[in-house]
Amino acid sequence: MTTQEILQAAQGAKLPLALADADTKNAALEAMAVALIAAQDKILDANKQDVENARGRVSDVMLDRLALTPSRLTDMAKGMREVAALPDPVGAVLRKIVRPNGLLIEKTAVPMGVIAIIYESRPNVTSDAAALAIKAGSACILRCGRDAWASCHAIVEALRAGLRRVRLPECAVSLIEDTSHASANELMTADGLVDLLIPRGGAGLIRACVENATVPCIQTGTGICHVYVDKAADLEMAVDIVENAKTSRPSVCNAEEALLVHRDVASQFLPMLKARLVDARAAAGITPVELHLDARAAAIIDGVPAAPQDFDTEYLDYILAVGVVDSLDAAIALDTMERRVRTGRTGTVLYMESGIDQLLHHLDLRRYRVSFDGGETVEAESVTFAVQIGPYYGGGFKICPDARIDDGLLDVCVAHPPVGAARALYIFLRAKGGKHVRFKQIELRRCRTLHLEFDEAPPAQMDGELIEGTSFDIAVEPAALNVLVPF
Repeated sequence: MTTQEILQAAQGAKLPLALADADTKNAALEAMAVALIAAQDKILDANKQDVENARGRVSDVMLDRLALTPSRLTDMAKGMREVAALPDPVGAVLRKIVRPNGLLIEKTAVPMGVIAIIYESRPNVTSDAAALAIKAGSACILRCGRDAWASCHAIVEALRAGLRRVRLPECAVSLIEDTSHASANELMTADGLVDLLIPRGGAGLIRACVENATVPCIQTGTGICHVYVDKAADLEMAVDIVENAKTSRPSVCNAEEALLVHRDVASQFLPMLKARLVDARAAAGITPVELHLDARAAAIIDGVPAAPQDFDTEYLDYILAVGVVDSLDAAIALDTMERRVRTGRTGTVLYMESGIDQLLHHLDLRRYRVSFDGGETVEAESVTFAVQIGPYYGGGFKICPDARIDDGLLDVCVAHPPVGAARALYIFLRAKGGKHVRFKQIELRRCRTLHLEFDEAPPAQMDGELIEGTSFDIAVEPAALNVLVPF
């Protein structure tokens, strides 16, 4: 069948799936799981064909991701039964409002309709995706990578046999036969035929779908998993965890890709790590892990010099980025920066969300004492107290519009009471263009140093990371203005 014929056929499954009750959908999932195991020989034969065709064109790690075994098929069937055991999401009341006139308004979960899922050459995703779609009362159209097509076709045939057994339309689960880029583009632009598009794969696939899709598309994330070894960790246990997270199946999306180690234990832990992941594996004749080291890690053990992007790369291979950090906060800060890059969300969006939430839900007066440049201590109350260098803050807000970044001065903006939530929100929005300074509640100061004390620890952050305390000494330190990275 052509891609268009498959898309049209899936429309016939939308209503029966949407009207199916929980017992019917769960019975379908059980029948599909039974049919999957019953077709084991056919599926494994097809998979053997895929693996042989891919051999020499993809790495051994990717061959492992492509390969199926009786045990993996059993796990796939188990996963479908676990989905069946979940509560039925259809009909769940997500929100309920009763208006003053007695009108009841409910937000209720309903089936999506037809869900298209584009994924790479991972046969197990076929049953995962189908099970979740059926449970949610939606038909699904699957488009796999070409290296896995025979395996996925055999799996879909088994799943459709299960659907027939419970008298649900077999076209509720379909596999696109064309594995060229053209079929992917057809799904991305199938307006009126695809109700939701989900890319499941690497950054390139996700980016292509987000940039080219005209149908609704969920932007999923890549699997860049970090492990952090703290100074208080059991180091033997930590080596075991890192070894398992990196080497058990490096081709899966929850495999470890980056390791961050506290500086206090780095000199002890990193040699243990290299001995286990590199030396012992090489001696045993199995693939050693290639360690990409930041400057501090490279001063302790040998490896490949790391580039900044190494800590934001999904390798899916025997490669591990290793960095030494000063604290847990530093490890979290690094991950936060990477997450902002991966999601593509701008500073404006992040800052607006944070600011509006703060103003609407945490608009509290804070009593403080402050002295500028060692001068007289002044006691007052504030709603917000911002200290920065230069005019701009998160998302391009001109908190201190006349400030200079090169004058060696701290720029301070304080919002004093009285100010209610509505007024505070209005002033906050005006700060995008620096026009908040016109309001009498706003005080601007410049200084080289300041000492700031609060009666109680306020909610505080520095460069987007939470900090704690009631007393703060702040000064201009030009050499310390670099963003924290493990290099």
